[in-house]
Amino acid sequence: MIAAKAALEKHAEDVAILDVGALSSVTSFFVIGTAESQHQLQAVAEEIQDAFQRHGQRVWHIEGATEHDASGAAHRSGISWVLIDGGDVVIHLFNPPGRTFYSLERLWADAPRIPLETHV
Repeated sequence: MIAAKAALEKHAEDVAILDVGALSSVTSFFVIGTAESQHQLQAVAEEIQDAFQRHGQRVWHIEGATEHDASGAAHRSGISWVLIDGGDVVIHLFNPPGRTFYSLERLWADAPRIPLETHV
């Protein structure tokens, strides 16, 4: 899976793929990962977007990513969750406290977990 591989390339931790297709009418898969810093969170999100573009896939929407003005200064800080809507796959990137707080694996516990080695 493109998103999981891209997240791992930027050293995201605890990357998981959940098959939510039978449980959700919105998407087929969740890719969930953790980044240790704001810079890493942004780098992982950008790598996923770049990977989608390289593979001719569209990112439909992004929430939570840090925005920059013309001088390069960040407008948001303390982002704990970045959501990237790739249609068939929705990517959730968290900082460690955000991952614990939202606990998506627990919330979607009925979704089968897809082994990473079959996709990366």
